[in-house]
Amino acid sequence: MSHVAESVAQPRKRAPWGPVLGDLPPEEMVADVDWSRWYLDEDEMAESYEQGAIIRTLLSCLSELARQRGWQRVLFGADNYFAWVREEPRVRVSPDVYLMDDPPEPPMPAGWQTWLPGHHPPRWAVEIVSSDWRKDYQEAPAKYAQLGSRELVLFDPEVARGAVTHKSRVPLTVYQRGADGPLVKVFSGAGPARSVEIDAWLQVRCEKGLARLRLSTDEAGVELVPTESERAQAEAQNAAKEAQNAAREAQRADAEAQRADAEAQRRAEAERRLREMEERLRRIEKP
Repeated sequence: MSHVAESVAQPRKRAPWGPVLGDLPPEEMVADVDWSRWYLDEDEMAESYEQGAIIRTLLSCLSELARQRGWQRVLFGADNYFAWVREEPRVRVSPDVYLMDDPPEPPMPAGWQTWLPGHHPPRWAVEIVSSDWRKDYQEAPAKYAQLGSRELVLFDPEVARGAVTHKSRVPLTVYQRGADGPLVKVFSGAGPARSVEIDAWLQVRCEKGLARLRLSTDEAGVELVPTESERAQAEAQNAAKEAQNAAREAQRADAEAQRADAEAQRRAEAERRLREMEERLRRIEKP
């Protein structure tokens, strides 16, 4: 009886039910769970839905821009570690989006170590500001300057969509490498901002309540670089329009042919009647 009362007052933490690779022994099925084994470190935190959407959109636009420009030997990537101190391999950054020149042949490494052959620093990098925004604003420029990047873009989606206002935060910040070496802040504001390294304009957009960083070939943002799906959709729409135009042209040609045929029939009938009239006249005039 006391055992039952004790189990009610202090219930055991049972292992969660779910699919397993093997059967657990009975004693382990009722054992306390050491949840700490499943803890994730801050560095292992999953990206937010908005952040993932920003990354996918930007990578797709970069791929389309490369296709338009005919860029060769460039690599676009996301969320890969870059280490640049041989003696301190854990000193590293993980750009949300990056562009690397002259990448090595596949297979690609799990992370980049710039002291190894073919492991180049990203020429162009984008950091999406996280909840730890002070760290992103304060530490990212120095890290990417040491890494050897030539341009760094900080994109703050919370500010971009108006969810947060703070005097120290802006939607878009651009750093470019100056003549004397360090990265220099060349833009801070709502955009658009010119990116020298990819020769395009950075445009801040809000689409369906979510912030996006888009690329355009003009400052006004009229000529947005489409994503691959947007291009495919536009091509499909153009193909449909061309098919409709071809169908209308075929209909016009068919209608014109019908009109020509009707006109030929009308003329043939008129000529037949004229011949009949002429024949009647000859008969009347004949003595």
